[in-house]
Amino acid sequence: MRIYYKIWSWWLFVLLSIGNLMGQQFLSTPVSSKSLLQYEGHIDDINEVKIILACSNNICNGELVYLRSGDRFRLSGQQEDNKLALEEYDANNQLTGYIKGKFIGSAIDATWKNASQTIGSKLYLTSSKERPKALNNCGANKWIQAYRGIIQDKEVEMILQKTDNNRVLGNAYYVKEKRTLAIRGILESNNTLNLTLLDDRTQRTIGTIRAIYRNGQELSASFYNTRNAQSFASFELLHTLEVNCLEYADYFSSYDFLYPQSNDPLFNQIMTFLTKDWVIDCKNQARAIRKEQAVPTLRASQRGYSWTEVTLYKKDFISGLLTYNNTWNGKKATKAFNYDFKNKASIELEDIFKGGFDYKAYIKKYVKEELQRDATYKKDISYQAWVDQQSFSLYTVGQDGLHFFTAFHSVYGRQSVIIPYKKMKSNIKKKTAIKRLF
Repeated sequence: MRIYYKIWSWWLFVLLSIGNLMGQQFLSTPVSSKSLLQYEGHIDDINEVKIILACSNNICNGELVYLRSGDRFRLSGQQEDNKLALEEYDANNQLTGYIKGKFIGSAIDATWKNASQTIGSKLYLTSSKERPKALNNCGANKWIQAYRGIIQDKEVEMILQKTDNNRVLGNAYYVKEKRTLAIRGILESNNTLNLTLLDDRTQRTIGTIRAIYRNGQELSASFYNTRNAQSFASFELLHTLEVNCLEYADYFSSYDFLYPQSNDPLFNQIMTFLTKDWVIDCKNQARAIRKEQAVPTLRASQRGYSWTEVTLYKKDFISGLLTYNNTWNGKKATKAFNYDFKNKASIELEDIFKGGFDYKAYIKKYVKEELQRDATYKKDISYQAWVDQQSFSLYTVGQDGLHFFTAFHSVYGRQSVIIPYKKMKSNIKKKTAIKRLF
């Protein structure tokens, strides 16, 4: 079977060579006469891939290539009325997956599924020339931005993060009310931002924001309350952070890590350090499973990934959480970061509190008592046991206080409690960096 695949790869190479000699241009739309089409893009807006197709009379043959690992798959199928349906085969000519989608202008918008159709991913590629190009940073089209504006006569500071597949996450902080709402939404292909504001604890919708996103510019938006009453809002862009991205994909596995990147070398080193052991875990798993026999049941069966939630982003400060998950043991791990750009230093609890104050005991008692007030704690014995085991060592600094978090639970999620600064004011050092926040 390997001989069959090698023959196909050789024949495709011949077709490409002929195309080069004849100066053939790749076409942006499918045609009935034989042609070569090459597309480059990403799986789930992360893993970089290339597809080459040779189509004739609606029949298409070609290959899919993972650009990071070099793993290749033969493609065979058809296109009709701008719709595309392909089967994917490995080097042993085993059916390993399906690609179904459509041609949109010079692009392919599709989904990939494994042979059993139990695993799926989004696939978006645009037409490209046959010349190889350098691999892109998968964080190039992602960003973290801080805004300030007015919603219904209330001052609001907003953090937006564009992540994979055009998802947008973030939070809105109502300055006078000292209230934070979670933001979940999407940036549409026409640059329309559709955002939902949620109560972080109850997940109840508070309102929605719609705006036209223009990179590097203010947001002119409409806010809709729960009764769909519209009011206008405008947000000034204050700061922008780039997003760094590490990714890899092959026959068996894929992993990706997204985290903020600034102009501060020390902060960037801290981000690399925090994800280092997770990256090593993924690389070790990828190497181990590649020793297994390539069979369709193992196709894309292993995945590891981490994401960032920035909870505070101002000129002098950034805070947030990094969360890691994988499919080989199913465990989630979370790390917090708090950084002072002005003094170029991490913010530790011992830097905040006066000597002699047992802040660890105070924090654990305060947070536990707050969580015990929740109705779930009073009714759910398993929840009680889980809360009682938490160390509450995860924290971020905010404008309203210190935010403490539990570990992530598959049923209860990640619970959080805010200790307002005014509750701890007498025990906070006079010259601590976070004094600039309140």
